[in-house]
Amino acid sequence: MTFVSQTRRRTGFSGWLLLMAIGVSLLVGLYAIKIRTLQARARLAALEQKITQEEQGVQLLQAELAHLKSPERLRSLSKTELGLEPTSARQNLDFEAAAKRIGKKPHPKSKSAEEDAQ
Repeated sequence: MTFVSQTRRRTGFSGWLLLMAIGVSLLVGLYAIKIRTLQARARLAALEQKITQEEQGVQLLQAELAHLKSPERLRSLSKTELGLEPTSARQNLDFEAAAKRIGKKPHPKSKSAEEDAQ
């Protein structure tokens, strides 16, 4: 009987030792997972902040584009920089009048194309 009790003690001690090793490895694994989770959260927060900054930049660019495309601004620039004025009613032609004018004057490219052919 003493032999059986000594075997149980050895098995018991090695069993406890094995359980302690498993417990320590689980704690180390859990700690590693915790560290990875915290790092992932930090990266997520940084990406969310960057997305917010990019969205603000897009809104700013859209506001600038709306300002640049405004008709009043384009009208004033065309008048001051290019000397353009709105067309008057006498400058507009209807379809029939345009067809008559085009029929009277030969197109410059067609005339030079005829000369090249000869």
